[in-house]
Amino acid sequence: MSSAPNKLDALTGLRAFAALAVFVQHFVRAMDIKVNVGPMGGIAVSFFFVLSGFILVYVYKDKLTSSTIPKFYFTRFARIWPLHIACLLLMAWLAPRFLPPSDWPWLRTLSHWSLLQSWYPTLNWIHCYNGVAWTISVEAFFYLMFPFLLLGSSRQFCIKYACLFPLTFAAMIWMAATLEPVSPIKSIANASLNPIEVVQLFPPFRLLEFMTGMAAGMVFRSRESATGTDVKSTSGWKMTARATVVETLLVALSLGCFQLFYSCGLFRYLYSFETAGQALTYWFSYSGGMFFHAAVIYVFARSAGLVSRYFGSRVMVFLGEISFAFYMIHYQLLLFIKQEFWIGTNFSIVYFAVLTLALSLGVSAWLYYLVEVPAKETLLKWHAGKFSPSPSLFLTFGKSFQRRTQPPIIYALILVILVPVVITKLYKRADRKSFTAQKVLDSASPEFQSVQFTEKAELLAAEMVPRRGMARVNTVWRFSRPGRALISLHFVGTEHHCHQREIFCTPDTVGQPLASNMLVDQSMYSEADTITVSMSFDGEVLRPKPGHDNSGMVTDTGHYPVFSNDDLQEGLRISRLPVLLR
Repeated sequence: MSSAPNKLDALTGLRAFAALAVFVQHFVRAMDIKVNVGPMGGIAVSFFFVLSGFILVYVYKDKLTSSTIPKFYFTRFARIWPLHIACLLLMAWLAPRFLPPSDWPWLRTLSHWSLLQSWYPTLNWIHCYNGVAWTISVEAFFYLMFPFLLLGSSRQFCIKYACLFPLTFAAMIWMAATLEPVSPIKSIANASLNPIEVVQLFPPFRLLEFMTGMAAGMVFRSRESATGTDVKSTSGWKMTARATVVETLLVALSLGCFQLFYSCGLFRYLYSFETAGQALTYWFSYSGGMFFHAAVIYVFARSAGLVSRYFGSRVMVFLGEISFAFYMIHYQLLLFIKQEFWIGTNFSIVYFAVLTLALSLGVSAWLYYLVEVPAKETLLKWHAGKFSPSPSLFLTFGKSFQRRTQPPIIYALILVILVPVVITKLYKRADRKSFTAQKVLDSASPEFQSVQFTEKAELLAAEMVPRRGMARVNTVWRFSRPGRALISLHFVGTEHHCHQREIFCTPDTVGQPLASNMLVDQSMYSEADTITVSMSFDGEVLRPKPGHDNSGMVTDTGHYPVFSNDDLQEGLRISRLPVLLR
């Protein structure tokens, strides 16, 4: 058995680049940014599948035998499953609303914990937990098939690889022609089997990408064996410049494969097939760049150019090492950060992108150092029989945990997480406290007329300040005696219930303006005809004195109109503009 192959640092750095592409795709989608990035995330996932095949061949080509297959399976299990479970638990703690719906909760849970969720290939099924984990469900299938694909002669592998092409396309055509868009599990709402989702999510349809990576790995290893050294060029600057040009060109082709297929008319041609045209188009969108990916991986494994050497740098290797944790946690963390730090604020999209990326990197680095690596080391030692399961299992994990909390990078990671969170929270608090009664009076429309709610209360001003996905409704009141007031906003023309906030008037604040600030979700007021306000004081409903309101209408009801439909539409328009354009 030969010695372990050299570590391919440039490929480790490329993993960080691909994970960032997935992040960009999900960020653009989650924030509803009007930028067309195409299937950038899907192309990056395809790259991961090809890279997985290449790395496994590079590492196990001369090490895997029929007797070492169980160890191979356990090693891959120890590599992905502990982090997968840790991300599920972290997500359940941070964002419990993303837990499974009521239909078939135990079956859904079992499929996700056992990495079988992609075998029921619908977005409704895979997204009920950590949606991005569908890819490691596909990877688990690759790991299961790898020994059967690798063992044997090179000629046998070529036959398997050549046979997989017609089988894959025949299966897609048959599926598109015969599959009825009806869920086998009838009680799951909106869980139909869509051919487009099947070709993207179903593990056997992605096996061709994995085998393409394996083929590239076999060619690479055969060249190493022929030369007796690793395949890296150490020639002069001309060879380096030539390799740099090739690397740049291949990266461009790999990133732009979707646009290349689209511009050459391939998608229009595939759409002409009535039965499988759409399925084939989507398969090419996500998987068609696998040969470009294999070429990039092969060339970057040589590390002969400046681009590959950059990706092999210390920083990029570190980012590549944490990329698996980054990929596994970034999307649910993005949704959580959006809810906590974006909704109701006026942050710019650039600031929020930097905040989200920094927190995702910090959390993923912690997961790598404190979960992924210690769990893998502990499980492999246990499998090797070097200690008994209990209590040595926990002792070994604890030692590995302690060893990784010593480097200074751990303290830097604490700052990476805490500093942006503290800054953001302080800004939000300052923004909230900036809406004082006097500032609302100064900024409110001069056309607003004060309204008397009997002799006990008076509405002095009202304004609606657009925020991200919400609006801050500020009202200023003056009371003639101390007591507890309950302010209620009503959304006329909708089914939404009123939004309420309490104000306490103390003896010291009698006769002074008091501000009430409410954050109102955009979905509550976007369809409203108008917003009215009502008041109760110490349990007594106060009715506004009859007279002309700010819309020119006469009212003698307990609800007073403060914002018309025109005001609401203008607020919606402003809230959708970038902050710098407001």
